[in-house]
Amino acid sequence: MSTGDTRDPAARQAPDVVDRRAIGRVTVASIAITAIALAIAWDLLARWRGDREAPAPEVAPETIGILDQTSITATRRGLDLRSRQQAELGTFGWVDRDAGLARIPIDDAIELYVAAPPPPNRPLVPERGEGR
Repeated sequence: MSTGDTRDPAARQAPDVVDRRAIGRVTVASIAITAIALAIAWDLLARWRGDREAPAPEVAPETIGILDQTSITATRRGLDLRSRQQAELGTFGWVDRDAGLARIPIDDAIELYVAAPPPPNRPLVPERGEGR
């Protein structure tokens, strides 16, 4: 080090000053870029919609789509399912043995319900584990 060096070796912090002009320029530039982007997006959307618009048909088409569906009740599988369900309505059996939930014939269930209806505040289907 030379003896003629007069600089202060201590680091100095610059004063805390907000450059308002720079902030203003950034704000104005951001608003301008946003406005330009919105204008471009609006134009592109208008062009896209213009390409997509087709004249409305004067008469509805005779068929819609090419999928030919039949009702399940008209198929063999549907008829078999319905007959199994009808048979279950007249039989005894377990619905959930662990929960103690059984199935009884529908005619017996109706007679029991009419003979002794449950109180109005009791749910028709017990909660799991209730009533044991």
